[in-house]
Amino acid sequence: EDAPATVDENDTETWSLVAKYPEVLLGDLPFGMDISAHYYEAESFQPAGISNNILNQPISSPYGETKEYGATLEFFEKRLSLRLNWYETINANARTNLGGYLGLVVGEIGNFLGKITQAENGGVPLFPSDEDAQLVVPDNTARLTGTDADLLGVNSYDEYYDAIIGLLPTEVQAIYNYRVTTLEDGTKIVDQDPIRGLSSTFDFVAKGFEADLVGRITDNWSVALNVAQQKTVQSNTGPVAVPLAFQIEENLVTSGLAPLRDAPFVVAPVTYAQRYSNTSRIMRVERAKDNTVSQEQREWRVNLISRYDFNEGILKGFGIGGALRYQDEVSVGYPNKIDSTGLVVPDIENPWFGPDELNGDLFIRYNRRISDKLDWTVQLNARNLYRSNGSKDIPVTMNPDGGIAIIRIPNEQQFFLTNTFSF
Repeated sequence: EDAPATVDENDTETWSLVAKYPEVLLGDLPFGMDISAHYYEAESFQPAGISNNILNQPISSPYGETKEYGATLEFFEKRLSLRLNWYETINANARTNLGGYLGLVVGEIGNFLGKITQAENGGVPLFPSDEDAQLVVPDNTARLTGTDADLLGVNSYDEYYDAIIGLLPTEVQAIYNYRVTTLEDGTKIVDQDPIRGLSSTFDFVAKGFEADLVGRITDNWSVALNVAQQKTVQSNTGPVAVPLAFQIEENLVTSGLAPLRDAPFVVAPVTYAQRYSNTSRIMRVERAKDNTVSQEQREWRVNLISRYDFNEGILKGFGIGGALRYQDEVSVGYPNKIDSTGLVVPDIENPWFGPDELNGDLFIRYNRRISDKLDWTVQLNARNLYRSNGSKDIPVTMNPDGGIAIIRIPNEQQFFLTNTFSF
């Protein structure tokens, strides 16, 4: 392109303050202690490039603010250090593809049109046989012929296409311009005007706590411990896309298309309403998460690393150590429930959870000096030697009925033997 399609610019400000305990003025602290406190504020700006919402309107770039405060305590002349930190991050216009269904909010109309052009191109008669015509709602999905045009009240394929395109509000169709065109050989195809950088947004507030303990307990034994907790509350999810999805779903009902077969060429017993419910359900899932703590985020993470070196005796030159990594349970899906209006919606308050995880590593090392200028180290590492879930597949996504839809293969156990020569 001769000129940039988009220009993103902004100013951000970051500042921090560190205060140390004034021993000169107040005297020394016991146990060789030092204390310092910190406070930090930062603005963040993320250039997002070409980014438009589902109505082809430009979306502002993500912008956030973070505040942190805490303290660092050092003991025994800095032999042991404890750092405590609390933080809050506020972000506006964070990007989301709405569970992977953003493109289908309007894009499903193109899929609907494609299935009917497939029927016309394949020679499916517009109207059913006399026998199939007797099958009506809700049994019309058992029809083997025709396109359900008799139930929709149209008299041509072109009228059928117009009915499908009519599911979109006029202003939305003006943007996408869905149309069915005829090639020279008579084949019907579906076309539309694309949207560049299609995206959607949500806002969130993340609050968390971190604690890091690092030190040498003895001259031979060192330990590092990290504990982190985080909770995120999102809001304003899909402010344009989600209401539009619900409007199209309502239009399906009022148009008469909802109970009709959407794929007459392959005689698939699936209705327009059933097909679009895949999209509208995800919209309800995403919207229902607003103003609730995100269950897809692990609240707790803990990492512990320890090492012991033998500097004398029969084991001189040997070292042994290991690590433990813990992750809290995480939501992998939601069951359905019927709300007060009779709609089937996800039960956000009672999600399906995947298991928490605890993995452990171990290493053994031996080091010796071969000459004045050459050191030799041999080390055996066992990664994921301990796995709390063993070799069981780990659920990533669960269906509303509790069935596992997607799994993750657990991290494999790995063993490494390395030799290092230093000179």
